[in-house]
Amino acid sequence: MRLLHVQGAAEDEVNGLFEQACREREIEYVSVTISNLPEILEQPPGQGDLLYNSGAQMSHFQIEAMLANENVATFYRRADPVFYRRAGAKGIGTLHLERHGIPVPRTEYYVDGDRKRLADSADRLGGFPVVLKASEGQWGLGVVMVDGFDSLVSMVEFMLDKGERALIMQEFIDHRSVLRTVTLGGSVVTSLRVNVLGGDFRSATMEAVLNRYIDTETVDDLSSEAVELSIGAAHAAGVDFSGIDILETKDGRMLVSEVNFPCMHVNTERKSGVPVTAHMVDFLADKSRRMSRV
Repeated sequence: MRLLHVQGAAEDEVNGLFEQACREREIEYVSVTISNLPEILEQPPGQGDLLYNSGAQMSHFQIEAMLANENVATFYRRADPVFYRRAGAKGIGTLHLERHGIPVPRTEYYVDGDRKRLADSADRLGGFPVVLKASEGQWGLGVVMVDGFDSLVSMVEFMLDKGERALIMQEFIDHRSVLRTVTLGGSVVTSLRVNVLGGDFRSATMEAVLNRYIDTETVDDLSSEAVELSIGAAHAAGVDFSGIDILETKDGRMLVSEVNFPCMHVNTERKSGVPVTAHMVDFLADKSRRMSRV
């Protein structure tokens, strides 16, 4: 049994945790990068092998698609998982959650430079401020709050000129914190509450990540509503592992902001003390054994 781990950039800690978990379970750990992919494809993964991609760039997705097949255990829940998962940008994922009855912020899924359509979209979202999100970007990059129509027109035109073709627009949610839950199969294995930083409306930023989340607290008494919402969102997105970001609004609502797959689970693992990486490897190994018996 092998775990083929498609590595993201600068993930030494992530790689080390997977390698350790595999060593303790006598599973061969195989790190996969663009440089050693040709060698790995000489012995492509098959029955008994496990696959996880922790990278979030197009090159990582392409490597994953080359390695995935129906005999390899992954966290995807659908028959054609890799291609389905990568079919669209952020808006597609949010639309899919909404169609499955998962509460999400009000969203306009088509945004262009037409001024009447922009005005109508802002009205449907409840007026300004609104939030623009680019199709690509992590840790808050490409997420902009716009507080007036003139600024909206200017920002949309700028982003379109830069090549953005999948903008979405969402209502601004005045939230006090973000609940990050880590789901695995049909359960939530751990969770953190990330308190909103002053002077920045975004729930996740590069600064927060580099500082290991600036203001967080572990959540030991997760409500049944949060558990149900987290698992429902992950399964609606077609995955058995994810980091779910839930906006906890000041008026008591819970809205799913994003289903993160792959997700940077190490910060949550470090803060909570729950060995998430080991649980991930166990889950894939058990799934592989079940697949072998079919």
